[in-house]
Amino acid sequence: DHLGVVEMEDKWRNPVDTRHVFNRQDHFIYAPTDGVFEPLVGLGTEVEPGQLAGYLHRPEFPLPPPEPLHFKIGGLVAAIRAPARSRAGDCLFQLLGDRSSEEILACINELPAR
Repeated sequence: DHLGVVEMEDKWRNPVDTRHVFNRQDHFIYAPTDGVFEPLVGLGTEVEPGQLAGYLHRPEFPLPPPEPLHFKIGGLVAAIRAPARSRAGDCLFQLLGDRSSEEILACINELPAR
């Protein structure tokens, strides 16, 4: 029941699957140079460390092959830059990593008391 005011149906009392996620610097891919970004994976894709993420094409220099971009670590693709012109340093991908409830509680317990 919600604060004893509204009767709650049994279907809302069931446990809900929850996915705890986080990110750190390794979860991002940044453009190493100016170029045209070509992603090879979509939003919501689970990726593995070393997997090919996409290419950075440099139309000003048509002879060298496009620069391959790889994921440093695995995770869930949460954000992708549009396949378009990008500048050196632009964020091209953001991943989210999984954390267990126990890991999150341990981190909370390590926080300094206020």
